[in-house]
Amino acid sequence: VHSAALDDQGHMWFATWGRGVSLWNGDVFEAITERDGLADNHIVSVLADREGDLWFGSHGQGVSRYDGSGFITYTTTDGLGSDYIEDLLEDRHGHMWFAMSGPFADGGGLTRYDGEHFTTFTQVDGLVHDNVTALAEDADGHLWIGTTHGVSLFDGESFQTVDLEGLTSAYINHILVDSQGRQWFATRKQGVHRFGDGEAWHLHQSDGLASETVRSIFEDRAGHFWFATDGGLNRYDGLVVQTLLRRDGLAGNKISDIVE
Repeated sequence: VHSAALDDQGHMWFATWGRGVSLWNGDVFEAITERDGLADNHIVSVLADREGDLWFGSHGQGVSRYDGSGFITYTTTDGLGSDYIEDLLEDRHGHMWFAMSGPFADGGGLTRYDGEHFTTFTQVDGLVHDNVTALAEDADGHLWIGTTHGVSLFDGESFQTVDLEGLTSAYINHILVDSQGRQWFATRKQGVHRFGDGEAWHLHQSDGLASETVRSIFEDRAGHFWFATDGGLNRYDGLVVQTLLRRDGLAGNKISDIVE
């Protein structure tokens, strides 16, 4: 499972590699694949939008949109910058953003869809790199964009390369803007980085992190933070880092995503 999302009916959707999407309705699992209209069986991202539609990002066949009755698939033919979708975001205006990589070293940049038109942004427009991997929106409506080579910030008009300690050329797996407005970055092989309140904070294996490769970060209702890593699941309450492993009941030690 690469990612998961909870829809407005309380159903869970799981993006899998090679087996399409799994839907848990509270009683049973239902498999949804290419045979049902999904763009591809290799799905890496899933998002439930405010209208109740589900979006599924594939690795090579674009993005599929499911309205409860059928699928519509968008590809480069429709205006996407690439058919390799790494992350999905719906902004405060209801616009969809697609973070894109590519089959080789060059990525597809960042594409915005306003419901009618696709607009793609690349390094030519100011992105730090075209291999875009993670997206998050802050309280000011600014877009934080993680790439394989650092972070960009989009204010609605222009891109700024974020020159933060430890993130200048980091591979970003996930970005979280927490309830206090701080930015958290899950990285490949560089642990967790947090910025906000005028200071930088880092968490590594030497501090109790299960792995230096962190796939995603989640803030629960109590304000505690959970880190999905390649070595287990961590919980951070602001003071202590707790590690949960397979021996504690997890299905495995490599964790991809967390949903409450």
